[in-house]
This record gives sequence, structure tokens and C-alpha cells, in this order.
Amino acid sequence: PGARTRAAARAAMITLYGASRVPFTEKVRLALLYKGLDFELVEPVRLEDYKRFSPKTGMLPALDLHGEHVPDSTEILLRLDQVYPEPALLSPDPTVAAQQWARRQRQTEKAIAGIGRMRELPPLGL
Repeated sequence: PGARTRAAARAAMITLYGASRVPFTEKVRLALLYKGLDFELVEPVRLEDYKRFSPKTGMLPALDLHGEHVPDSTEILLRLDQVYPEPALLSPDPTVAAQQWARRQRQTEKAIAGIGRMRELPPLGL
């Protein structure tokens, strides 16, 4: 029970900053759930929140991992695997891990392209 309580307290110190409907935030949220980690999702409400949640870049998602600030969804996933190696996000087989990583990068590129196309659409009702 004591070790479990300490683990729960450590996990409770994870805060994910980002908008829930953004693919990059969702990618991190799913990784946290997959690893079975307790975390709090804090969404930006005002424009100033972006800089407050991520002082160096002003971009989200960002993660507060026990007091360590980790920006960028890809960096967050890598750091989560370092701190919480089980269950691993990538295969231990280097060839399979490289394929998984390449697939993840393609998905990220598609998400970015989709966001760009959405910005080009005319406002609703026109």
C-alpha cells in the first residue's frame, strides 16, 4: 500500500496543457492513458494561457512532469517512455520501432496539413 500511494502521488503530479480537440494533445493524452498514468488536462481559455503554460515557445501541448516542463508532443512521448518505460510506446525491436516512428510522423504531417486546409475554408454559412 505505501509504494502504491507514493506512485499515485507521483502520477498525480502530471499536468497536460493543451486543447482537447487538437490532434497533438490527443496523441499525448492517449499515451498517458495507455501507460495508466493519472494526469490533469488543463485547456487554454485565453490567448495568454499559451505563453503561461509553455513559456519558451507559447505552443501547446506541453507537459508538466513532476516539475519538469516538456514542450512538443513528440518530445513528450519520448520523455514519457524514459520516465515510465512500461508499457513502452515503441517496440523494443529497432526495425519495428523505426516503422512505428515513421508512421507517427506521417500521421503528424497529415494532421498539420488538415489544419492548414481547414484554415483555407470559407466561414460557415457562405
